[in-house]
Amino acid sequence: MIRLSIVIVGWNSKAYLLPCLGSLFRFAPSCAFEVIYVDNASQDGSVQAVREHYPVVKVMENAENLGFARAVNTGLRLAPGEYVLLLNPDTLALEGSFDVLTRCLDEDARVGAASGKCLRPDGSVQWTIGEFPSISSFLVWLCRRHRMLSALAKILRKARDTSRGMEQDYAYGAFCLVRRETIDDVGLMDENMFLYGDELDWCLRMKRKGWKILYVPEAQIVHHCGGTMARNPKRSHIEWLRSHRYLVRKYRGVACGVAVDAIVVADIALRLLESTARNLLGRRSTDPAFQSAADCLEVFRGAFLG
Repeated sequence: MIRLSIVIVGWNSKAYLLPCLGSLFRFAPSCAFEVIYVDNASQDGSVQAVREHYPVVKVMENAENLGFARAVNTGLRLAPGEYVLLLNPDTLALEGSFDVLTRCLDEDARVGAASGKCLRPDGSVQWTIGEFPSISSFLVWLCRRHRMLSALAKILRKARDTSRGMEQDYAYGAFCLVRRETIDDVGLMDENMFLYGDELDWCLRMKRKGWKILYVPEAQIVHHCGGTMARNPKRSHIEWLRSHRYLVRKYRGVACGVAVDAIVVADIALRLLESTARNLLGRRSTDPAFQSAADCLEVFRGAFLG
């Protein structure tokens, strides 16, 4: 019997996907497992490469790019495992990556989901302790994105030790283990979000049903943060904003949503000023999504009017 189903969703991610699968099978889980790859209409030969190099992987091809949540749900419907692991294609497994997480769920039947520590390729720690979006979290986000406000971010942000295990608001979707019983209890992912935010919604529904969500730093992977979406940073940023605006209104209410919208508009306005000033000085913006005034307006239209 399959104990662990590993679901990977990819879109034009062959350059990352093949090394990911190679590391997965090199540091394979000790339990009976399977790998399900759901492809969102890639044009880079991802499907053919997986079938050629890893024929044991089950492949599901979508005729169009359905977004992350819908593709994950496709994989979840196919996954028979007692546990289901969501794994990004731009990750590399390390020794013990999977067994540490499954052991955590084995030891406590109240744990519905768990995620591990994500390391950047240079070995530094990526911030992956999930916190539900709120006015305060968006204020920290705004301050961290602008040098003139960065000192405020240190004051507003809650200090957390990424080397210590803890309960968290949500399990980071790049490396997230979920109990099948929990999925049956709360349902599949909310497909109203095309990209980003889906695991936040999912885990909040889990917590409201009494499930615990853990951060387990002993379980580690390497994560090329952004991966394939780094090729289109503007679209990626728009989708992030749309998903998080949707989540804030869904769970925090209209008043909180209006406040968050004001913070987002302030960010775009500051980016507009910064990009305009840099262009006048003959410099490029440090943010690839905001290279010009036209980019700023496009992000605003996409996030609020798209």
